[in-house]
Amino acid sequence: MAAGVVLWFSARALANKIHAGSVVDPSVNISEAGLVRAGSFLIGVYLFVQHLGTTISQWAWGGIIAYGSLSVLVISVGLIVGANFMGKLYKKIKYAGVDS
Repeated sequence: MAAGVVLWFSARALANKIHAGSVVDPSVNISEAGLVRAGSFLIGVYLFVQHLGTTISQWAWGGIIAYGSLSVLVISVGLIVGANFMGKLYKKIKYAGVDS
């Protein structure tokens, strides 16, 4: 945990040291909805990988069906497949009270 905290606070210095000669393109424009879509997809992949092992191991070793992990697997597949929907939902929620 301490190493993670040190890396978090020294990330900028490390990045400058590693990529000192790189040229940053300031014209890169990432929309908020794009970030929501990417984040939803990555969270879905993370949850899928984490709970797939639990589900398979409990079923293979003990014959137990891990219903909690199965429900997380279904949600994670929904996040992976529905990443575009999450971006559209974000836009609808963000601009819900705006009259224009």
